[in-house]
Amino acid sequence: MKRAPNVATASIHPGPIQRDQRPWLVMIYMAGDNCLTEDMVVSLQDVMQARAPHGGIVVAQLDPGGTGIATQRYDFSAPPRLPRLSKSAAIQPHLEHYRDPAFDGLERNTGSQASLMEFVRWAWKKKAGRQMRTLLILSGHGSGSTEDFFLKDETSADSLTFEELAGAFAKMHEDKDDPIAIDVLGLDACYMCMGELAYELREHVGILIGPEGLEPSFGWPYRRILSEVRLREGPMEDKQLAKLIVHEYIEHYADYDRAAGRAADLAALRLNRMDEVARAFKALVGVLPESKAGHEKVLLAHWYAQTYKADQFVDLKDLCDQIRKVFPAGGRVAKACQNVVAALKTCVIHSRCSGFATQFSHGVSIYFPWAMVSPDYWARPFARHTRWPSYLKAHLVATRRRPRRRDLMPITPPVSDLLQRAGLNESTAATKGIRKKVAQWLAARIPSDAGGSSTPAAVAEAAIIRRLLSLLDMANTSRERLALLRTAKRVDKGDLPAVDIPDALARRFFRSRYTERSKYTERSKYTERSKYTERSKYTERSKYADRMRTAGDRETWVKNLPPIVGVSEWP
Repeated sequence: MKRAPNVATASIHPGPIQRDQRPWLVMIYMAGDNCLTEDMVVSLQDVMQARAPHGGIVVAQLDPGGTGIATQRYDFSAPPRLPRLSKSAAIQPHLEHYRDPAFDGLERNTGSQASLMEFVRWAWKKKAGRQMRTLLILSGHGSGSTEDFFLKDETSADSLTFEELAGAFAKMHEDKDDPIAIDVLGLDACYMCMGELAYELREHVGILIGPEGLEPSFGWPYRRILSEVRLREGPMEDKQLAKLIVHEYIEHYADYDRAAGRAADLAALRLNRMDEVARAFKALVGVLPESKAGHEKVLLAHWYAQTYKADQFVDLKDLCDQIRKVFPAGGRVAKACQNVVAALKTCVIHSRCSGFATQFSHGVSIYFPWAMVSPDYWARPFARHTRWPSYLKAHLVATRRRPRRRDLMPITPPVSDLLQRAGLNESTAATKGIRKKVAQWLAARIPSDAGGSSTPAAVAEAAIIRRLLSLLDMANTSRERLALLRTAKRVDKGDLPAVDIPDALARRFFRSRYTERSKYTERSKYTERSKYTERSKYTERSKYADRMRTAGDRETWVKNLPPIVGVSEWP
């Protein structure tokens, strides 16, 4: 497999270091078919005013909100196509004058992998054989590793998952005819500088730039960034450009901190160092104590650490710093934390933050929920490699209060165990007569008086079996029966109350891409992965809104952070 572009600037040969003089191909992909359209038009105006730096190329695509308005492409490195007038007159260029007239702007689904790849390949051809480095900026809504959506498109009710995003870069990078390497990837979206995503992209992207926390809807200050790049002598190195973007972003939003109490953060990461970070974190997970007292120490460290998105994500360095405070100095846990921080220091090129709410940000966040582990999280490559979700599940059980009445929380057998005991597994799914055999075994487990004098656990198990029987009746093919088994395993990891398991089984089974009968596929707006709910837009009304330095926000937040004003950076 091809490795990510080499972002190191030092030469292994003696003599002076040769500066990379290749100009930049800047590609800006704007998923604006949502509430961000108008902010993105402002960003395009900024790009138009700043112009392409040092022989580079700057192109953009905007998919605006609403039905009937075409998707647009722009080339800001070409001269504007100004209209001819009968009399000489100064004409102020507008976006329309930079628009690509050859592009058939029928509405695009910016939440699809194919649409993203088609835009990048179109922009790649602009090089016309020139040696150039690539900066791809993806602008839109983001959710991090929970809900798993990126670049939402409301008209098509679609969005990219982490898996689809990583897959797009893999396909472009490994193309035998014309491989496309992304030197720098900018994520102009909320919650995207996560260890989970960085780990998935490490093979195909050199540097990742993004925020750990909520990003203001205005997005990146493009005019400020491009203008600063133009002031430099010649094309900038990858690392220098990444540091400049982080620096100018925070300098821009520092005014929002002082004037409006709004915090912001941004970081640049070397993705070829994510293997070291993952190895160090896996070692830390392996030495975290499993005792009740040990879990309570981690709980306290988690509470003090910097968090994001309704406290679902945590800054990894700050978490390690807080864990070290509650465990003995020089012990296994403290040493493992030091190793994680050392690995992060080689991975984080530059991290800056301004304001109250994100003041302990250091560049890489990870998933660390307070109440339950998302069933979808277990599939993340970072999660599988580090075994983090297994620890999380044990930690959440150990730190949860006991129910006031145990009889109100009946325990039922794992759903996948029921199916496997009935005879359904990977090797028998295609066996003739297996569906009838499994159905007979399940039906025999339902008590004749279920719902009468039966225990709450028996009643709950009977409801689960009835739902399995109805879903099994729809599983006509071996592929669909395997999908049912996978659904059961996913539900088992969800830590759900027994009464909610039947609905979870149906919802997840119907959204499976292997269930041909259902229209509710993984790409549907009707799935759990989707952000298309009433709380979906990350506004002040949302539970995911940023915390301001106002008295009202401070008095209602469980975190007791110092009300600072100013900028911090690391390393």
